[in-house]
Amino acid sequence: MSTGPGIPRQGILSLSIKDKGALYQAYMPFLKGGGIFVPTQKRYGIGDEVFILLSLMEEK
Repeated sequence: MSTGPGIPRQGILSLSIKDKGALYQAYMPFLKGGGIFVPTQKRYGIGDEVFILLSLMEEK
């Protein structure tokens, strides 16, 4: 994976949301259509290809 100037990065991020409180904290309603915040140590920019493995709380 090359990360030079102008070269899009690729990555895989994983997030497990285990309860309703965590879901509310990660939810971003100000984005058109809503969104989920996925914390990471890496820096990504617009146009970077990122795959997200998302596990939501189990239904009771």
